[in-house]
Amino acid sequence: SEFARIFLERLLLYNSQLLAQIPVDQKIYGQAALDGAHRKYAARAYESLLESVVSQDLEEMKEDFCATTGADPELEGLDDAVRWQRERLKLWRAYSKDVSIPSIRARLPAPGSVLELCLFGVENEAFATQAVYEAFEQLKKQTVYNLLLVVDEYNELFPVTPYLSMRFETTKFGGKIPAYFLALPRLLRLKIVATSWKRMRRRDYRPELLGVKPEDIRTVRNFSPLEFASFVSYLQKKNAIYNFPRDKLEYFYMLSGQPPSLQMAS
Repeated sequence: SEFARIFLERLLLYNSQLLAQIPVDQKIYGQAALDGAHRKYAARAYESLLESVVSQDLEEMKEDFCATTGADPELEGLDDAVRWQRERLKLWRAYSKDVSIPSIRARLPAPGSVLELCLFGVENEAFATQAVYEAFEQLKKQTVYNLLLVVDEYNELFPVTPYLSMRFETTKFGGKIPAYFLALPRLLRLKIVATSWKRMRRRDYRPELLGVKPEDIRTVRNFSPLEFASFVSYLQKKNAIYNFPRDKLEYFYMLSGQPPSLQMAS
């Protein structure tokens, strides 16, 4: 939230007058959860918890629960498995009603402009992340101004960030948010097609987080760019790698990190 609040402050520094001219589309307002995900997707994060609670309740009920056909005509002719499934659905529905996804709309019902929305996020840090996503959702749909998106020194595409989110607890990221989820282009649903490696070096190269299998990793001595190209050509001729794009040699040379060792993923 602090990260989002600082971002909003920087956004307002030079864009306050422009944001004040953009009205808020109430049809799409209020759809983001606290972490920026859509409310429908955020609700799915509670499904495993609900399933655990429902299963525990059913186990406790089996000792003294006995479905009778005379109590409800609709249950006549149904076997025990079907009756238990009906009970499971009832419990699931009851607990689902108790799941509430906090929305910025509850605190800011109808902002008049995107500026008002951003100011609310700055003044209320708990809703800052939500305000960022809501603001950029409005920027995607507005027709008042043309947008120019420029991202400077963006080379943290691959490593994970130190920020935690319940959304990634059961993933390979160990609860930490991947860097590309915090990228500015992602807020506008844009695809990153190029990165620069001239001034800053990558941090924390971890093949397991990139989805690279251990058997696909080769650790060799430091190579010059020309030696690296020859090495790739050799692996290609030996069918160790398949259909390697020659026009991306510089990219993979950059990806390896160079000293103290070169790691190449096929």
